[in-house]
Amino acid sequence: MWPFGGGKGLTGLIAGEGEFPVILAKAAAELKQPLTIISIDGHTDVRVKNFASESFSIVLGELEPLFSFIKKKNIKRVVLAGAVPKKKIYDSAFKMDGPARQFMQGTRHKGDDHLLRAFAVLLKARCGATIIGPQELLKGSVAP
Repeated sequence: MWPFGGGKGLTGLIAGEGEFPVILAKAAAELKQPLTIISIDGHTDVRVKNFASESFSIVLGELEPLFSFIKKKNIKRVVLAGAVPKKKIYDSAFKMDGPARQFMQGTRHKGDDHLLRAFAVLLKARCGATIIGPQELLKGSVAP
């Protein structure tokens, strides 16, 4: 039985830059796994939406719409795929909403691993959603 459907909440894919989000979304669609795509305006390949059961776009630097959407749609598992341009985020002219600014100011270490771990904690606290790896999304179709 597929563990990501039914009353347990939906699975979402936050799609960054590159080909990987498209490959992942296509594979999920071929497995007939419903997937809500959350794209980042100007950074996500538009083809990824072709494989979505539903899609939503966010602006880089705005976390409140992301949190609201995840809660509203009862998304309980989130896969992160693709790059996010960190250089842009660290530019002093970059605009962030309150939650994004608090996140960046409250995160002492700015390395990828630390930011991703801190984002996972924030997503769980704000939305009740857990970040899962792409292998969990494609469980049963890839070798362990």
